[in-house]
Amino acid sequence: MSGTVNHRAHSARPAHSARRTVLATAVTTVTAAGLVACSGSDDEGQGPRFGYALNTPLVTVNAASARGVATDAAKLSARLFPGAFILGPDNRLLPNHDLVTATPAEDHPDEVDYAINDDATYSDGSPVVCDDFLLSWVAVATPGVFASSGGLAERVHNLDCAPGQKTFHVSFDEGMGGRYRELFPAGEVLPAHTVADRAHLSAGDLVDTLDARDPEALAPVATAWQDAFDLTDGDVADIPTTGPFRISSRGDAGELTLTPNPEWDGDHPGLDEIVVWPGNTGTDGAPDHHQLVDEDRLQVADAAPGAEPTGLPETRATGHRVDTLSFAQSGLFATPEARKAFAGLVDRKAVAAAVEKATGTAVEPAALRIAAPASTLAGKLGDVTARNSAVDPAAAGDALGGATVRIGYLDGVPRYKAQVDALTAAAKAVGVTVEAVALTPDHYGTLGRDYDVLLDTRSSFGRNPTSTASPVSALAAVRQAEDELADQALTVPLTAEPRIIAVADGVDDVTDNAGETGLSWNMDRWTDDQFPADSGSGADKTRTEEK
Repeated sequence: MSGTVNHRAHSARPAHSARRTVLATAVTTVTAAGLVACSGSDDEGQGPRFGYALNTPLVTVNAASARGVATDAAKLSARLFPGAFILGPDNRLLPNHDLVTATPAEDHPDEVDYAINDDATYSDGSPVVCDDFLLSWVAVATPGVFASSGGLAERVHNLDCAPGQKTFHVSFDEGMGGRYRELFPAGEVLPAHTVADRAHLSAGDLVDTLDARDPEALAPVATAWQDAFDLTDGDVADIPTTGPFRISSRGDAGELTLTPNPEWDGDHPGLDEIVVWPGNTGTDGAPDHHQLVDEDRLQVADAAPGAEPTGLPETRATGHRVDTLSFAQSGLFATPEARKAFAGLVDRKAVAAAVEKATGTAVEPAALRIAAPASTLAGKLGDVTARNSAVDPAAAGDALGGATVRIGYLDGVPRYKAQVDALTAAAKAVGVTVEAVALTPDHYGTLGRDYDVLLDTRSSFGRNPTSTASPVSALAAVRQAEDELADQALTVPLTAEPRIIAVADGVDDVTDNAGETGLSWNMDRWTDDQFPADSGSGADKTRTEEK
């Protein structure tokens, strides 16, 4: 982030029993109690180190892939592959001029020119070029080939890129240009040269293949795009990054050690090392987060409802993201009528109650597709919420009776299972069979082939590609878009994501944005008295991004 890091003097750490609980909302800076000292080596393993735990497995840094969405890869990639715009804690999209500058054409609102920063360089020394953005667009816009998450990129009409160049031009479909800030988010602009090498293509051949958009020719590129950023196979240190951090190693429990990117041209991170721990799912080999805290190896956690507490002070809030059902637009749910009929089965209060019973954490029903839960905007759309929350099981039985609906969800997430169980019971009462399909990151399947509906958690930024409105649009535009999206019923929102944040005392500048990148959005600004950063390691330059 911009500005110079303030490195404070080393001070004694308070005893574990002296931790104090800090009351703060999820959108304010959190300061809380903890234990850390000087950094230990990888070989020692048990020495005090600065640790940050996420609540999902760490399997990929490719946040545009479907399994990247399922495992919250954007939280890991936030400061490895920062986006063109960065979502801050107040729902503002902040321009990231360290990567690229986007300039809409004055007379053509659906045309945007992009200029990549001359100093934007991957950790392997390769320059960031327009090939990387072209790859991002094609991958997200063709989810059937790339097994990507889909989204706003589907409404980009064209991206003009000459191989290796630092400028490119994006043309949106009519009326969509106003959402340009949501394009190319964290974890989606990945090194095209890495993908080209893996697919055995030259840079020019890769660009030609991407431009042609032929599914057969794209297949090996799609495989490389998935595999090149897999964290479970190969040397993770070989993955080139563009942000202030790089991945230096992977540990036996799946933890990743992040260290400063030597090619980063901005301010040196506030910490010289962050060990990112995967979620504690209770399975063999999963890290015990409470034990890590006791060993002074965990200071920040994005905790999961229903998981064992870390022992750190916690802040709880309603997030901006929503647990959402997404329909395959083929087969049983090819028509809006069938999708709306199934939506009539969804009793959100019953779903929320099932989640609370399963996890011990209260969640809020959510019935809006654009306005974030608990936002000022959502508060002005009570009539829309009421319409969207109407339940009509009889109509569902008439339209879908006798049908089997397969709902896929990531296994090991207790609230997902509770939600599917609640939907199963409601469907059974009207003669509809719901088949739960528990997915793993390694076998995530494909929507429309392996399951008819997918349950995952997303914000509305970069989503709802059929709409010209976003969470920062005017009330009237959002109201109209909410009604249109409800009529299309491509998705069905269920409940708001509960945010449980744990931060140790002595750790400063941890701030939650409650979106895809969560706490990680400004991870390079975190500081800790017990781990003063080495300010002499290279980058005390003032950055130009507006943050």
